[in-house]
Amino acid sequence: AFLASPDPGPAVVVAEVLREGRGTAVVRARLEQEGRPCVEALLTVSTLPGEETPVRWDDAVPERSTADHADAVALRIPDGALEALLFDQVRVGIEPASAEFLAARPRGLGEIRGWLDLGPEETVDPAALLFAVDSFPPATLDIAITGWVPTFQMSAYLRALPAPGPLQVLHRAHLVHGDRVDDTWTTRWVTDPSKAGPSYKARDVMKRMSECAWQCGDPGVQYDTTINRWHTCPNSGRINASNPCSEYMSI
Repeated sequence: AFLASPDPGPAVVVAEVLREGRGTAVVRARLEQEGRPCVEALLTVSTLPGEETPVRWDDAVPERSTADHADAVALRIPDGALEALLFDQVRVGIEPASAEFLAARPRGLGEIRGWLDLGPEETVDPAALLFAVDSFPPATLDIAITGWVPTFQMSAYLRALPAPGPLQVLHRAHLVHGDRVDDTWTTRWVTDPSKAGPSYKARDVMKRMSECAWQCGDPGVQYDTTINRWHTCPNSGRINASNPCSEYMSI
């Protein structure tokens, strides 16, 4: 969680081990500057398996781009814009197909691909990968041209260390709602609405609902709140279900 912007210069990191198991530990860490908390993190840490360890199953790796790093469009801060010291330390290159937002022509896909180069003297360690997650342009710039989106809280999962060289990055926006992006929605149990159920990304839920409607041949997706708001016979009680084509909404 990002609490305040630190100033360039020395800072102190305070770490506290909350739990230590046989293979995994949970650590709370805080970055402070002159007694002021700036960043707080809750880390689950372990030792990454070696390259010889086979991957049993993985359905979460996106398709890798075939674009050439040599064709990358360099990300530069325009003259007169707010100074960003971050870009004195990293080089960000955008794939040509994703670079339309740089010319104020967002594609509306909410996806930006490119590379992050930490420099020849920088070792790509876990801390550098966390740095890479937050230094890439926000994917919402491919939806609408706005200001730089600040990061309030971030979750990252480190699965493996990459080979030396520029890091290939894919950044996607899952949801834009009001002035917040990438929300996670928590369900409620029908049997007890006071208890929280599993949490899901809204984009994943909508995609699954749409796929199910397409596979079973239904004409579309129905929304409980909208159907009941447009109820033509509300005195008969709320609508809980209908037939697939919705001719019978009040029976």
